[in-house]
Amino acid sequence: MAYYVINYSKLRIWEFVEYKKMIYLDGDIQVYDNIDHLFDLADGYFYAVMDCFCEKTWSHTSIQNRLLSAVSGQIKWPSDELGQPPSLYFNAGMFVFEPSLHTYQDLLKKLQITPPTPFAEQDFLNMYFKNIYRPIPLVYNLVLANVMA
Repeated sequence: MAYYVINYSKLRIWEFVEYKKMIYLDGDIQVYDNIDHLFDLADGYFYAVMDCFCEKTWSHTSIQNRLLSAVSGQIKWPSDELGQPPSLYFNAGMFVFEPSLHTYQDLLKKLQITPPTPFAEQDFLNMYFKNIYRPIPLVYNLVLANVMA
């Protein structure tokens, strides 16, 4: 947990209210083509690439991978046995968002009452934006492990 705690500083980007919409990119993201069209996405949503949970050092078990495949629509979710599917989960290394002081203050308020989680701010952002999250194609945050697998 301590390793990821500095990542909570990314919440400060919601203070950039002089911009209507922004694209956040982690330092290890490489952009090879124009992504200006992402600014044209519909307002009122949080856009990011679904996480693959594919890093070998922290990946899920094969059962969890099958569940994630079902959530992403690759296979049919077994509703009869498992009930409603879990929420979609995104990778917070790249996302499209709308800065807002109200959102920033609410993020800080909710952070104070949120217990620590394994992936720190990524888990927190997933919980916070779960109702307005919309997936975008993998090309915008392609994890090398996806290509090498």
